Amino acid sequence: MVTGMRASKALLGAALAAILVSGCGKQADAPKRAGPPPVQITATVVQPRAFEVHEDVVGALEYVFDPKIGAEVAGRVVRVLANAGKPVKKGELLAEIDAADFEIQNRGDAAEIARLESLLVQQERVVERQLKLVSQGFISQNAADDAAAQRNALREQLKAAKTRAEASRRNLGKARVVAPIDGVIETQIVAPGDYVKLGDPLFNLVGLRNLRANLPLPESAAARIKPGLKVVLTSPSAPEQPVTAKIREIKPTVGANNRALTAIVDFESEGSASAAAAASMRASSPRCAKVR
Repeated sequence: MVTGMRASKALLGAALAAILVSGCGKQADAPKRAGPPPVQITATVVQPRAFEVHEDVVGALEYVFDPKIGAEVAGRVVRVLANAGKPVKKGELLAEIDAADFEIQNRGDAAEIARLESLLVQQERVVERQLKLVSQGFISQNAADDAAAQRNALREQLKAAKTRAEASRRNLGKARVVAPIDGVIETQIVAPGDYVKLGDPLFNLVGLRNLRANLPLPESAAARIKPGLKVVLTSPSAPEQPVTAKIREIKPTVGANNRALTAIVDFESEGSASAAAAASMRASSPRCAKVR
């Protein structure tokens, strides 16, 4: 009897344990809440760092040196050796003006110099003899002074003749028109046979190496843009060849139309030959540039 009661109690305990386990299992299998998954948040220490403020603008390029070559003497053009688009070096002959008149004048000046030098040598001897005669008492001092005055006058005449000869030699050299800088002939104005007067234009020349960028910057950037600031320039004619330069100066006035400051950047062009030839087609051809 006792044994039967014990067995009943064991069965009752096992049943209660099974019920409890079943209830716990149902609670674990309850549906999850709807919504996004939790976000992982990390923290770090804030540290100050420098950064650059870029100003991208479009400007225009121009040539720093674009001399207009004019006639330095009057005469007829006898030869033209340069035409539009031709690259030239400094000192290269571009044209020749008839120099026959200058050659004649130069030969005449040389002859006058020789004449005066001969007279001066003779007068120096006369003065020397006159001084000896004065010391011996044969002539008066006035005669010696007259001889010395004539000698001095010949000296001054010789100086004037040499000055005229130098001027004629310079005119003779000016009859040869040469390039003042390395560059490319933009415009040929003169032709063989033309008679030119002093100052008449003969050629327009542009120097391709030295360029200037005029960059309009917003008025709000006046506090940041200063002379000496580094800029990077690019051009559509040579986009693969950026140029690094510095702002040379900033114009003191603000543009009336665009309310912009103009920064001026001078730099040396290292572009390819094809880019240089395209740029030389016009002395002040507009081209794009960017500053960062």
